[in-house]
Amino acid sequence: MTKKEAAEAVRAAKARLGVSWAQVAEAVGRPAAWTTSALLGQHPMTRTSGDQALAGNSLAARPAGAQDGPMMPTELPVLEHPPVLLREFTGADAGLVQSVAGDPLIPLITTVPVSGTAADARAFIARQHDRLATGAGYSFAIADAAAGEAAGQIGLFLRDLSEGRADIGYWVAPQFRRRGYVSAALAAISRWGLSLDGVHRLQLYVEPRNEGSWRAAERAGFVREGLLRSWQRVGAGRRDMYVYSLLREDLA
Repeated sequence: MTKKEAAEAVRAAKARLGVSWAQVAEAVGRPAAWTTSALLGQHPMTRTSGDQALAGNSLAARPAGAQDGPMMPTELPVLEHPPVLLREFTGADAGLVQSVAGDPLIPLITTVPVSGTAADARAFIARQHDRLATGAGYSFAIADAAAGEAAGQIGLFLRDLSEGRADIGYWVAPQFRRRGYVSAALAAISRWGLSLDGVHRLQLYVEPRNEGSWRAAERAGFVREGLLRSWQRVGAGRRDMYVYSLLREDLA
């Protein structure tokens, strides 16, 4: 995707959601940390289901800043793994974003706005579209497969694609927890992510105290590799993190 094409894609997202360029340009957040809060407590798309291989996506872009390497999908697929459906964020999902503005951790470690206003929620949604347009990664709404209602977010991020690695981050709103959504979303995005050219390792980070989150990762097949002491700052202090990975051979 050329810079001109990326700009057009962002412009289209802005037009759909009615946000300003200043809001669209807001900095991308910290996806590697998203798992710490996951379980406390319209352009055309391609649908895939379960372990079905990626089909029909346009493979015509490299991550931002990459001079060579694998070509990545330029359209966001729909990934179905009951009880969830992973799809593009839409303006109708602004209410979900607003509902987690008061969560004690989600706004702290993601770019979810703390204001709770509709305008800032729409700007957040525009940023998720921007990740695809700029080649930074793929941000999905986690939705109930039957009702279609958004329950959270999960993303595949390509900062380290040149090394064959991609990061996963996720969160689910409190009212949707304990329904098996996170494990299903992780299974869906992981199988799709590892089917992409050049992605050989998926990794995620989660605080040891967040047992619900790391158990969900383990149910999806992720392997705990160790404890990273004082790995990152969260709020006013530094936190330890478990590091988990999933490889292609783990899916065999």
